[in-house]
Amino acid sequence: MVHQAMVKGKLLSVKEKNKIAEKMRSSRKYFDESYTKRFQINPQPQAHPIKQEDNNIDVIDEMNSYERQKARVNSYYHQHKEEVIRKQKEYQQKQGSFTNSRNRLLRFLNSSPDYERTMKETTKEEYDFHKINGPWV
Repeated sequence: MVHQAMVKGKLLSVKEKNKIAEKMRSSRKYFDESYTKRFQINPQPQAHPIKQEDNNIDVIDEMNSYERQKARVNSYYHQHKEEVIRKQKEYQQKQGSFTNSRNRLLRFLNSSPDYERTMKETTKEEYDFHKINGPWV
């Protein structure tokens, strides 16, 4: 399982590093020293090399399935950008302001441990936030 923060290219929090290190039966210090993930700032889809044999063109697939899917999604988004943005806006308007606010606050709660301490209990009750096995729902 690839951690979503790694896929998005964000740094892991200390809490997340401790969880991963514990699953690896190691310490966070060793995790920090030995496992460094490097990200490209703007990764471009890789072109497929072409091999020619007897007037037949065979595409050699050197990208793994994750990279191929990422390239397809990126290509689709750039070709249909206006339509995708329009559909996103329609969806958000259908959700309503209460649901949009709840989703935004839920995202903050699950991404930042400090936010949990600063949020008022009345806000947690109003939006019916509760913790189930770690994450807020």
